[in-house]
Amino acid sequence: MLDPMLVVLDHTALENIPGLEGGASSPLLARLISLYETEGRRQIDLINAAVGNGSAADLQQSAHRLKSSCGTLGLLCMAALAKHMEEAGRAGRVPVDDALMQQIESEYQLALKALNQLRQTN
Repeated sequence: MLDPMLVVLDHTALENIPGLEGGASSPLLARLISLYETEGRRQIDLINAAVGNGSAADLQQSAHRLKSSCGTLGLLCMAALAKHMEEAGRAGRVPVDDALMQQIESEYQLALKALNQLRQTN
């Protein structure tokens, strides 16, 4: 499903965010990471709920939000997983795939680890 060559964090995406001139030491980056931690978790929970309820519309909406925030932060694997879920929802399908949900959860944890390592390096 996903290209195994996708990286967890594409640093060049962060360079395109206005206001991150301070790099990893920027207060804005710390705020964005904190927002991703809470909102990413919230969107994943909403995706889980949409799958459990069989709601393709809710799945598409939550996956789209997750995909957008992941793309902004350069979280390529997470963005690709969210895109897959968004497309399924848009097509009216609700994948009931425990392995996929586990992959989303695992990738979310890897994304948080990568972002927090970036924040701690400066």
